[in-house]
Amino acid sequence: MRILIVNPSSYIYGGAERVIVNLANYLSSHDIDNTLLTTNINSNIESKLINTEIMISSLEKSPHAEMMSLHKSVKQIEHRFDVINPHNYPAEMSIWGCKKPVVWQCNEPILGIKNDYQSLLMKLSNTLNLMFDRIVIKKYVDEVIVADLFNADRFTKIYNKIPKIIHYGIDVDDFNANRSVDYESFNMIQVGMIQPFKNQLESLKIVNTLKEDIPNIKLTLVGWALPTYKHILDEYIKLNNLQEYVTFIQHIDGHEMKKLYLSHDLLLHPIHSQGGWLTPFEALCTELPIIVSKEFTASGIIKQNDIGIVSDSNNYVKDILEIYNNRKESYIKAKRGKVWVNENLSWNRYCEQMLNVFNKVTNG
Repeated sequence: MRILIVNPSSYIYGGAERVIVNLANYLSSHDIDNTLLTTNINSNIESKLINTEIMISSLEKSPHAEMMSLHKSVKQIEHRFDVINPHNYPAEMSIWGCKKPVVWQCNEPILGIKNDYQSLLMKLSNTLNLMFDRIVIKKYVDEVIVADLFNADRFTKIYNKIPKIIHYGIDVDDFNANRSVDYESFNMIQVGMIQPFKNQLESLKIVNTLKEDIPNIKLTLVGWALPTYKHILDEYIKLNNLQEYVTFIQHIDGHEMKKLYLSHDLLLHPIHSQGGWLTPFEALCTELPIIVSKEFTASGIIKQNDIGIVSDSNNYVKDILEIYNNRKESYIKAKRGKVWVNENLSWNRYCEQMLNVFNKVTNG
C-alpha cells in the first residue's frame, strides 16, 4: 500500500502537524510507503519524519491558490498511490477529480464556524468555499475521520455525512512527569496560537477580575500571535494595568513546553470550538490541573472521566477560585487525568485505526 498525505503549508510544529508526523512514522515503521505533499514545511517537522518522501508544491499566499497548487500536484502523482489522505483546510478540496480512494482527516471543519472578526468579503468567500467544499466531500471523499463526538455532530450538520471518530494520540513519553506542588504561587498558562478562536481575551478578563482575590496570580500566553488580535490584547492589558500579571511567549517545542507546564499551577483553555485538542491532555501528563470551555470539542471526554473542570464565561472566575482554594483536590484530579491519558490516548492506537480505514477503502 502507498499513502499520499496532503497538507497545506506548515510553519510551526503544532497539533495538526504532530498528527501527520506520528501517522507517517507509523506507516514507515510498518513498511508502508508514504509521501507528504505540502506547499511548505517547517524544518522541525521535516527532521522528525522517518523515511517519508516529501514533495513541495508551489507556495501560494491565499487558501484558494494553495488549494489549486495542491490539486495540480495531486493530479500529477495520484497514480502512484493507493489512498489519498488530506488533512488541514484547504487540502480536502485539492482532491476534486481524484480517482483513488480518499480518507480525509478533518481536524476541524473550520468553514462551518462563524468568525466575527472576518470582513464581509471574507465571509462571502468562505460561503462560496463551503459550497464547493460540500460538493467535493460528497463526491470524492470515501471516509472522514474526526477526533470526537462534538466534531462528528458538527461535521454531520455541515456536510450531511457521518464521519468516523478516532481520538488523537498524545506524546505521553515527552510530557509525562511527576509534579512538585508550590502553594505559594498561582501561575496560569494558556497555550495555542494567539487568535480569536483561542479566546485569550477571556483569560485576560479572568486575570483582571481575580487579581484582587488572588494577589499572586500570573498568566502566561504561549503561541504565535495574529497581529490584529494581539493588538486587542495589548490594549486591554494597558487599559487595565495588567502588565505585571501577563507574559507572552512565542511557540516553543515539546521539551520546553513540558518545563513550562511544570512551572505553572493551572491550564486555562477557554477556547471556542476550533483546534486546541491536544493541549489539555498534554498538560495532564504533567499532572497540571486544567479548566476548559464547554465549547472545547473534547470537553465531553474531560467531563465524562472527571479529569478536569468544564466551565464557561459565566463561571470561570468562580471555578478558578474553587481550584485555588482546593489545590490538593485539583491535583488529585489531574493525576487521575494523567493515568487516563496514558491508558487511552496513544499514537499507536490512533495509527492502527487509521490503517484499518485505509485498508477498508482500498479493499472496497
